Formats: sequence, structure tokens, C-alpha cells
Amino acid sequence: MIEPFSDPRNPELLSGRVYGENEIDVELLLTWIHCCGEWHNGECKTSFRTRLEHLASKMVMYGIDVNDMQLKKLTEADRYCTLSYVWGRRPFYRLTKENLEKLMAVNSVWNISSRVPKTIMDAICLTRHLGIRFLWVDSLCIPQDDEAYKAEAIGKMHLVYSKAEVTIVAASGSDSFYGLPGYGGTPRDTPQPVRKFGNEGLILGIRPRYQATLMGSPHGQRGWT
Repeated sequence: MIEPFSDPRNPELLSGRVYGENEIDVELLLTWIHCCGEWHNGECKTSFRTRLEHLASKMVMYGIDVNDMQLKKLTEADRYCTLSYVWGRRPFYRLTKENLEKLMAVNSVWNISSRVPKTIMDAICLTRHLGIRFLWVDSLCIPQDDEAYKAEAIGKMHLVYSKAEVTIVAASGSDSFYGLPGYGGTPRDTPQPVRKFGNEGLILGIRPRYQATLMGSPHGQRGWT
């Protein structure tokens, strides 16, 4: 099979990429992250730098250390992923003022993994797979019973997401127990039309209409999308 040429510098050329039905290509994701760092020259974060320093000085920001499986206070130098997802109606384990100290112990997040939704646990594993140390997830990084902290965090949510190295978007499923399609055993639910041309085995994968799919999903109706 001859795969169409793909060049991250020209998004239109990515239309021809054929993706796996059951598993995402983590190596390709790593290539994209590397290309962003090499070619964008810091442009993604430059305009936010002053405001991010203000964010760090005014609000303690927590992140899940995906290696030590514990909560830690993030510093300005820490690289982290964010997760954008839908909570849903089913109850699950969340950060509170009472369990904050407990979750800052090594392996504490692993110890509660059976009470954490699959989407979040998949995102923890994917973040580790990408070689990034921290993951920010609102339900486990914002004390849900601290109204003052929540109000401040909501007001600075755009800064939290803008500083992220990568944002993982869980756009499938109706709640946080669905998982990440193509990772952690959850199959992909958006088929990709594929066409074969000629005798050389050239295969063209047609990119699904992601924007229409996203906006028609529960994730497309949430506040931070």
C-alpha cells in the first residue's frame, strides 16, 4: 500500500491520511507535537506569557503527575496536557478540600482509579504515552466544594487551556465513562471512507466532517469546547 504524503505544515495534505480503525497512531501524535515545537518557534504561547505569569502568581494550579500518580502544584515551567470532556450525570470521584491532601500522596490517584471515569484514566495513560508529565482535569484539579477557588478558576479557564502543551478532546460518548475512542480498548465510532485507485494500490482516506460531528455531539454543547 502506498500511503498519501502527509505534511503537518500543510493541513490540507492531511486529508489523505488513512487512520487505524481501533488504535490511534501515538507516534504520529508525537511527530505533530515535535513539529509544533520546531516550526512554531513559541508563537503559540508568546501572546499569553504575561497573563500566564499573573495566573501562576494568583492561583495555585494543581495537576496530576501521571508518573507518580498523585496531585502536585504546577509551576510555570511544567508542561501539561488538558482534558476537554463531558461529565455526564453519573457520579464519580472528584477533588474536594477534604481529600486534597490525600491525593497529593504518591500513587493516590492509582488507588482511586476504580472510582475515576474511563475517559480520565485513558487521558492519564495517553499523557504518559506522549511523554508529558502532568494532566489537568477540572474534576480532579479544582476542589469542587471550594466556591472561591472555582470562581477564580472559571474566570481563568482560557489561560489554563492556552498554556497546555496538548488538549485531549473526548468528543465521543455522552459521559466521562465512555473512554477515548482508539485508545484504551474503546473502538472508534466515526468510520472513515476509503477509496482504492489504480493497480498500484494507492489508497485515499477521506477525512470525516469533524466539525459537523463535533458540534452535533454532547461535547459540542458544553461551555469550554
